[in-house]
Amino acid sequence: MKTRTISTILIGLILQTTYSYAQLFCGQPPEYNTEKAKGGYKKCKIFSYTYLPNGTLDDASEKLEGVYTFDKSGNRIKDIRYSSDGSIIVTCSYKYDCRNNKTEWKMFNKHRMWRKNYKYKRNSNKIIKINFTSDDLTENSEEIFTYDNKGNLIQKDLIKADESYFYINKIKFQNDSLGRMIELISIGSDGVVQVKHLYRYDEKGNVVEKVEYEPVIDTSFELKKQPNIYIGEVNNTIDAGILTRYRKVATNFYLIDEKGIKIEDIHNHFPDSTSMRELYKTNNKGQIAEINNFINGNIYSKKFYLYDDYGNKIEDVFYDTSNIPMNKTIYMYSK
Repeated sequence: MKTRTISTILIGLILQTTYSYAQLFCGQPPEYNTEKAKGGYKKCKIFSYTYLPNGTLDDASEKLEGVYTFDKSGNRIKDIRYSSDGSIIVTCSYKYDCRNNKTEWKMFNKHRMWRKNYKYKRNSNKIIKINFTSDDLTENSEEIFTYDNKGNLIQKDLIKADESYFYINKIKFQNDSLGRMIELISIGSDGVVQVKHLYRYDEKGNVVEKVEYEPVIDTSFELKKQPNIYIGEVNNTIDAGILTRYRKVATNFYLIDEKGIKIEDIHNHFPDSTSMRELYKTNNKGQIAEINNFINGNIYSKKFYLYDDYGNKIEDVFYDTSNIPMNKTIYMYSK
């Protein structure tokens, strides 16, 4: 798969507030990968398996990937990840307030510890600040969230919180009269716009299109190279007080069914002429049962999901481009 542009990757990292260590050892950032357990379960063990070339499951490949622990409300309070030799790679822990808002995330191994503390508006689930720090104080930052008088998020600031105290990144959000985000602008510490997103909704309020733009560095060169990706209505706009010229980088089109469930996502990335498509199939409960991934019209991978009667995911199977099963993950819940 061809890589995306640096600016597009950057905004993805910023929006998810990821940190490299969390990404590396906990898959997606732990604070964004903490589905609640339903049905009163207290623990979940995750086992992974591989398939033999003939498509049969290799039972000898069983590996304990991790163990989740949940509180009485179903919130995940502990996450242990294991290596192939059974040793612990990393442990994540979580704390919540009486509204089930996450108030603390900690991640540690035998070498270091990282922590995030969350602060919310009084009697609300609207977050206003996240403090991130490491035990050796080399990785300190703050995320500050600003809302308008209607409660809509309008700005997010990522600040390096040491003695220098300087902006790393600022994200501005523009909302329509219904409180839906219609524009996102990411601004770097130098005040230069890094990327812009525009959003469009259907009559039911579902996002059906996202368009990504990036500022043009060398207008004359880029215009001769790819004149077809310029959009006149966003050229020469003023963002962060700087006159900026944009080019379209990517579009996402979302197809939503009558129940409001996304069933198709088409992503076109113009600089490298890549088109990615995801097709979602749901079961009779509206849960995702299958995802098919295509790149430039060719099937790239498939993934199938099974759930228990409470709605907890209990199995997923990954298939490659040849429609041959490669990996299976089983989630075993217990009380």
